Amino acid sequence: MENQREKRRRIKSEAKEKMRQSNTSPYLSTVIYGAIIIGAVIVSILCVIVPVIIGLGISGFREESLNPFLLMGINGLVYIMQIVLSLLGAFLSIGFRRYTLKVYRGHESRYTDVFSGFTKTGVKAFLSEFLSGIMVGAVTCAAVLVILSVSFIVFALVDDIFVAVVAGIVLTILALIPIYMLYYSFIFSIYIIHDDDNSGIAEAMFKSYRMMKGNKWGLFKVDLSFMGWFILCTFTLGFAGIYVFPYLYTVRGGYYEEIKREYESAAK
Repeated sequence: MENQREKRRRIKSEAKEKMRQSNTSPYLSTVIYGAIIIGAVIVSILCVIVPVIIGLGISGFREESLNPFLLMGINGLVYIMQIVLSLLGAFLSIGFRRYTLKVYRGHESRYTDVFSGFTKTGVKAFLSEFLSGIMVGAVTCAAVLVILSVSFIVFALVDDIFVAVVAGIVLTILALIPIYMLYYSFIFSIYIIHDDDNSGIAEAMFKSYRMMKGNKWGLFKVDLSFMGWFILCTFTLGFAGIYVFPYLYTVRGGYYEEIKREYESAAK
């Protein structure tokens, strides 16, 4: 029986092979995904800059003469564009993950699968992620409040600054544990909804929660093994992501397949 390390190596190896065998290029799909996001960001910036330039031109390029209603309109436009970009990124991310799941399964894929998040099923997947995000956010806020409160008490009672700093670091690490556990508990909700269109949002989330019992640490180590790749993405201004991100999500798709098979076998 293979251990967790052997399982990770096997899934990674299978993911690479599936990517090579795919009838579409995962790398080109990533370029399409990234180009849309970058294009949307550029358009949103232009939507803000152009009215400012026009307003400055009308006012003789004197900032103090800018129409206050124009400034209010620009601020409103900024907020609207931020919401639009967030939604666009979220739905494209859902579509991209569904695409990489197809790649791992060896199913026929299309480049338009990247846009499959903009469907009824995609909306359900988005809502499941939105709800899990709210829960993670609530736990994060509670954890921050606990850290600040306890840190304040520690700094007030302990004279040694080194001990106080170490205590703060330990508290931060401990606070990350429930956040990490909650995040990974619902991580496969979108895959479950993808596999079963009739699955409800809450049903998919609870199924993901049950599937991830005993598997959260394993998936965390899978993500952690990509840390070097993430650093490389930073140094290459994101260009390495053309290889890294389809690889990461194809591996995640493989891990989902593995956990799903074990879960269904145990349920029989």
